[in-house]
Amino acid sequence: MEFYEFIETVISYIPPEFEKLSRLAEIILPWILGICTAATCFFGHTVHKLWKAFFFFDIGFIVPLIAVEALFAPKGAVFWVCVIICAGIGVVCAVYSKKIFRVQLFITTLIMVFISVPSYLSFLGDSVSVLLGFIIGVVCAILSIKYKYIMVIITTSFSGSFMLFDILENVLGLPHIIKTISAIIIAFIGLAVQCYVEREELKETHEHLKNALNSLKPLPKKLKTKLNQINRRC
Repeated sequence: MEFYEFIETVISYIPPEFEKLSRLAEIILPWILGICTAATCFFGHTVHKLWKAFFFFDIGFIVPLIAVEALFAPKGAVFWVCVIICAGIGVVCAVYSKKIFRVQLFITTLIMVFISVPSYLSFLGDSVSVLLGFIIGVVCAILSIKYKYIMVIITTSFSGSFMLFDILENVLGLPHIIKTISAIIIAFIGLAVQCYVEREELKETHEHLKNALNSLKPLPKKLKTKLNQINRRC
C-alpha cells in the first residue's frame, strides 16, 4: 500500500453524511503529514517517537471503529460517541505501547517501511512489489531491535523521504521517475543529517559492533585447539 493510499483509507472511514469534514480532511491531512514526513527524513530519531504513538493510536482507534461500523452501523450522535470511545482506546494503546518497547519498535519500523517502499518497486508488478516491500519491512524491523540507533536513522530517513514524495506525486502530479530520483537523493541527505546529529549514539553502536566482532575472532583458535585435543585423545 502506498502511503497516500493509507491516508485515503483513513479518510474513507468518515461517514458520507459528513461530506464537508471528509473534503476538509482530504485537503489538510496530506499537507500535515507531508510536514511530518519531511521532519521524519531529517530528524527521524526524534520524530520516530511520534510515529510510534501515531501508529499505535491508529491500531487502537481504527480497529474497534471498523468493528463497530460493521456490527452496528451507528448514525448521528451515536456514531460520535463511538468515535470518542475508540479514540480513548487509541490513546490508551499509544501510551501503554511504551511498556512493550521491542514490539513497539518492530511494528513501527515494519509499518513505516511497508507503506513507503512498494510504490517505488511498482515496475516489478503489484504483487511482487507488495511482497518484497513486506519482506524488506520485516528484515528492517528485526534489525531495528538489535541495532536500534543505526536502523532507526536509516529507516526514518528513507521512509520519511519516500512517504513525502508519495504525497507530492499525488498532490502535485510529479512524474514517477522524478519522484523516485528526488526521494532517493533527499533520503541520502536526510541520512547524512541524522548521522551528524546522532553521531554520539552512533559511536556507541560502532563500539558495540566492534566488540562483538572482536569476541568472534578467538573462536577459530579455540575451535582448532579443541580439535587438536580431540585428535590427541583418539
